[in-house]
Amino acid sequence: MPLLAEEQIKSRPRVDAVRDAGLVGDGVTDNLSKLPSLLAYTTSPTVYFRPGIYLIGCPAQHSAASDISLIGAGQDVTTLKLSVGCTLSSNNLFLWQSGSTGQTTGTGIRVSGFTLDLNGASRIGSVVSVLGFNGISDGSVDHVSIINGGSGFINLISRVAGSAGSRHFSITDNYLALGASSTNQNQCILTSSAGGGGILGGDVLRNRCIKTAMDISGHALNIRDNEIIGWGYGGGITTEANADTYSLVITGNRSHDSSTTVDPAGGPCIESWAANSIISRNAAYNCATDGIANGGRNTTVSDNVAYGNGKAADGRPYCGVVARHEDSSFTADNSVYIRNRAYDDGSGYQKYGYCDNKGVAHIRLVRNNFDGNAIGRTKILGTDGDDATSG
Repeated sequence: MPLLAEEQIKSRPRVDAVRDAGLVGDGVTDNLSKLPSLLAYTTSPTVYFRPGIYLIGCPAQHSAASDISLIGAGQDVTTLKLSVGCTLSSNNLFLWQSGSTGQTTGTGIRVSGFTLDLNGASRIGSVVSVLGFNGISDGSVDHVSIINGGSGFINLISRVAGSAGSRHFSITDNYLALGASSTNQNQCILTSSAGGGGILGGDVLRNRCIKTAMDISGHALNIRDNEIIGWGYGGGITTEANADTYSLVITGNRSHDSSTTVDPAGGPCIESWAANSIISRNAAYNCATDGIANGGRNTTVSDNVAYGNGKAADGRPYCGVVARHEDSSFTADNSVYIRNRAYDDGSGYQKYGYCDNKGVAHIRLVRNNFDGNAIGRTKILGTDGDDATSG
């Protein structure tokens, strides 16, 4: 977690959820009526949960009244559990919003060390965020499990930058799972630049997302060593096409085995529109459409493995790695693809090792291995033979 957040948390008051707020972690007692008091403290305390199973009913939105941290005794021993089959009725389950009160400065917030069991909870109509953060800097969500989410319209960790932007937020070592994949909007991790602010600096590391995927906006971010499996909405890792998203390091991730039917807006294992970025050492396989699709200019795409993609089998020629072109702002122009391996796994789905879109320019292909695809090594549409060099 960010060093500033760690130092702030150490110096803040401590609250014991059992002793001070009266929660009972016996797996039987309903603690719904006691939840508001936990987030009503105005002294920015760290609230600690002892080992146990805390039933929390079917809660509406709970907003933090100050820079409150929530810390459990560990993912395996502390559980907050909703009522079975709850229909979530608010935009957030737990919300931290900078400036919402005079005591909410939006800095030094940590959420860590417990499981949040949604117990089949669902949302109808619009998207709900389980853990929502708006304009929060120097904070983290780490070693949290969010499990048993219902089908779609649920973002498990949502971070909206807000008009003032935010800095140095880390999302690490979490286990985030829906009960079933869905073509309704959902993400395990959503970082948005809505409102005009950017997210400067941070880490999205070692998270495991099951049947739900990532959608990332921001810059100077490390997106590393995550695993995304079995989703049905968007790309496994998507970085957005907006002015706030650039200079990302996307490395060491495994994105694979999406649903065969994926929302029409997505489907690649990795889809990035971030300029001046690095996409390296990722494994992308068995996805509905392409393996790794880059639409960010001046980007290095290196040492990735992509195979068996295109299993949507809708007649389109899907590829292992792709240079994309949306418009003059979002294009893979001046990018280099080096030492990538892309092949079909015998299924016949992945048609080419490398493809580009009409309109891209000055792409360099260097020491890649695109042998063994269903139709051919490359499908060049947007660059001439001199631009798409193989040297």
